[in-house]
Amino acid sequence: MKKLIGIMLCLVLLSAGVFAVDLAIISGARGGLALGIMIDQETAGEIGARYGIELTDGLKPTILFVGSKFYLSEVNDCPVNLATGLVGYLGNGDSNTGISLGIVLDKVFGISQLSVETGIDALANDGKVQVQAIYEL
Repeated sequence: MKKLIGIMLCLVLLSAGVFAVDLAIISGARGGLALGIMIDQETAGEIGARYGIELTDGLKPTILFVGSKFYLSEVNDCPVNLATGLVGYLGNGDSNTGISLGIVLDKVFGISQLSVETGIDALANDGKVQVQAIYEL
């Protein structure tokens, strides 16, 4: 478990320097108060890849996620995206995996680096609501 978390953390940090990706800090509510780092990468036109790791004060203190982001439209100069992916809640000798589905608003309040995401994590035996702010470095 600790090796998996270490490998994911190294992958996130190293890929920001090697590939043309955006490193971002995430904070908000996702299974408790969460803080983490994420890689967001444009892959093809209006489709993007994203993955990262978050630490939370909830019952499962580590969240790993990998997914994609699809451009939908634009509202008041804020691009609206659909975020989908796989999510894993890990820790305390137990793990829970599932899918994540959310809406991401980019360029919130006219700040190009700021995004807001809201959605749900549908896990094997429960679900979690997520509301997060994302700031690209």
